[in-house]
Amino acid sequence: MAIFQWIDQLVKTIEDMTHLKPLLPEEDFVIKFEDSNECFFLVMNKTNCAYFREYQSHVDVCVKGLFHKELLKGELKLQHLIKMNDLEVIGSFRDILLVESILHLASIPHEKDL
Repeated sequence: MAIFQWIDQLVKTIEDMTHLKPLLPEEDFVIKFEDSNECFFLVMNKTNCAYFREYQSHVDVCVKGLFHKELLKGELKLQHLIKMNDLEVIGSFRDILLVESILHLASIPHEKDL
């Protein structure tokens, strides 16, 4: 499955999970994912979630490095990838914890389940 298919599935999952809405801020919360080949922005708030290949506003958390679909599937945690030096994450501690929580709670089903 291509990376943007995984991201599209994550966005749908976040949109469908009402228990995530209280975690999200009223204003846009922006996560930038960047590796050597791709860059995209996950933008979410209490009412919407979407991803973009380009975004011209602020970024709350920037995730740089080798992208792991296992992160979206809930098989790997963000902090584990940081410790393995596969990812560099830039943002406030609170915002990074929010990203970790969202990715864990909204982990998408395994590819065979899709």
